[in-house]
Amino acid sequence: MIPEVVENYMLIEVIGSIKNGKVYKALNIKNNSCVAIKVFEIEQFREVPELEELTMNEILTLTIINNPCVVKFIEILKSFRHYYFVYEYCNDSTLEAIIQEQGVQTEKVAFYYFRQLVQAFQSLVSENIIHRNLKPSNIMLHSGQIKLGGFRFCKGMNAPQDLSLTMVGSLNYMAPEILKGQEHSVKADIWSLGCVLYELLYGIPPFKEKTMAKLLLELEEREIQFLDNVNVVSQTTKNLLLRMLTKDQNKRINWKVLFERELTQTERKKNNIEQQPNQIQQGLTFNSQIYQASKVLKYLLMERNKIFYLQKVLEEVLEFTKNERDEQRVSQSVFCGYLIAKYISYLNEMIRMNLVEKFNISAFPYLAKKLELQNDITKTLEYKSFCTLIQKECKIARKMFQDFQETADIFFKSQTNGQHIYQGTKFTHFENELEREISSFEISITFMKKFVLKYCEDLKSQYLQQFLDNNPQSGNKQLLHIEKTLESLILDEFFENCMDYRQIDLEQQNYFANLNKYPKADLLQIITNKMDYIRHKLYKQ
Repeated sequence: MIPEVVENYMLIEVIGSIKNGKVYKALNIKNNSCVAIKVFEIEQFREVPELEELTMNEILTLTIINNPCVVKFIEILKSFRHYYFVYEYCNDSTLEAIIQEQGVQTEKVAFYYFRQLVQAFQSLVSENIIHRNLKPSNIMLHSGQIKLGGFRFCKGMNAPQDLSLTMVGSLNYMAPEILKGQEHSVKADIWSLGCVLYELLYGIPPFKEKTMAKLLLELEEREIQFLDNVNVVSQTTKNLLLRMLTKDQNKRINWKVLFERELTQTERKKNNIEQQPNQIQQGLTFNSQIYQASKVLKYLLMERNKIFYLQKVLEEVLEFTKNERDEQRVSQSVFCGYLIAKYISYLNEMIRMNLVEKFNISAFPYLAKKLELQNDITKTLEYKSFCTLIQKECKIARKMFQDFQETADIFFKSQTNGQHIYQGTKFTHFENELEREISSFEISITFMKKFVLKYCEDLKSQYLQQFLDNNPQSGNKQLLHIEKTLESLILDEFFENCMDYRQIDLEQQNYFANLNKYPKADLLQIITNKMDYIRHKLYKQ
């Protein structure tokens, strides 16, 4: 039988089955790498409405998790009859198979797996995501490395202390509060993780029954038992299990303590860095020929990439303002960062609303003859997935500077007593307009743009000597930062004329690749001309 080929992938063999679909091992014929592909009939999504929700829930969660101990989602493909969801391939078995084949594990081996799971959950907890289906069959291995999967029942919370009431998961690994239908938090996963550690050490879950009624009764009537005749386990590990398998979630060990206990400072720092939104992942890609040629898709991806671009600008602004802070400049630095954060937050929210809440295909009459419009694109899985992803990415953007804005808000309101914020700076001629904006507590988008322009002009003046000296590297970083920040003021125009919608990595965009090759004098002239152009646009309004 000739293997089925789906775009760049050759389906080799079935390696598993899931409800409503199959899992294939496949070969990427472009780079000769292996992937795992979940295949569903499109009709299944119409017949089983919750299938769409669960599938989207998994893949869109994985787009914001970047952790070596969590399986990676790669892309969605589509044919006339099937959806193909492409994931990272794991070449080893599951933890369930290891326990079944090898039996109980030594304490050393058990903690080798356990600590990797703790690393995986560091990323989930940082995003306030509850997994809710942790069990050995959802824990895969690739060359000995843990790869956590099974995210279909996961749920994002607004904050760590938020609670959920939904009863989902696997019976013998569910936390007592979930089994009882009570409100539960991110601590529910600690119970499940404790069950997995216990099973690694003793071969069975700590509480095991075939029905919910019997399991609830067992949880009510007995405490955790350590099977010393099965495995020799240290008292330290037993104490940890007791703290994780505490039936009262309020008394159960929390994630912060667990991370500090099991992860080194380097591991904690590394995983936190990986989770910082330094780069919004490309996430979903639509590779069918129809979508590649689509002006609708081009519009959607272009708008989405603007969110990413603005986020990179904000990161640089916060970096520069932080580096500039000292006793004399702290007010300018904090207020500058505040206004630019507010400006970028506003733009992100407007883009999100246009893409998700206000997007209407009738607004694009020149697309009316496109093939995909014969079937309303807004009703497709791809568009729904896209919208959910946009919501998640904007949430990441808001989270990045939320703490900064809270601090800046306190500072901002403290300046409303008539004091001059920019005494002794080049912003004094801006002061009357500044005080009017502050007194209203509502800062207009036009004023924020003027302020961003002033920020760029101030940087140019501050680093001018470095821009003019003979060292080709001196001041180059500042020049490129000014250029990127200026482009945020003419964002739509800039993206339409200069940016490739298919490329989210700024360094790979031809525009910035070429800028990096310019001599400093030419780059200085470019930003000077751009400042004049933007100033004319802003002040003629």
